[in-house]
Amino acid sequence: MGNISNNHLMSKITPSSPFASITGKFIRNERIYIRANKHTGQLYGIGMEYPNRVDNPTEAQQQAQARFRDTWKEVDSQLADPTQRAEYEQIFRKHITESRKRKKQPCASLRTFVFQSLYPKKG
Repeated sequence: MGNISNNHLMSKITPSSPFASITGKFIRNERIYIRANKHTGQLYGIGMEYPNRVDNPTEAQQQAQARFRDTWKEVDSQLADPTQRAEYEQIFRKHITESRKRKKQPCASLRTFVFQSLYPKKG
């Protein structure tokens, strides 16, 4: 793959069969991240200029993690209520129909659909 410069570097990877479905990092503080193209299944190695520091998150990262975690908890509580779940299922079916009419990819599941409707983009 060559040297990693300050610019993002992406290389096509052809892994051997035991590693064909692995994505992510091999080591926590690694700068190379393996991504899979959803449509082709091809794997790519991406050199990250600013790798995420999991062991020492910034205040902004902690706030984003809290928003993410709190939203999933809200999704779980709303889908646990049968009345709300039925309403979301009806809206989700409409979402799938409308997405297909517009030739767009619909949400993969009811849970992700509800998450996207509840997740605060900023705050």
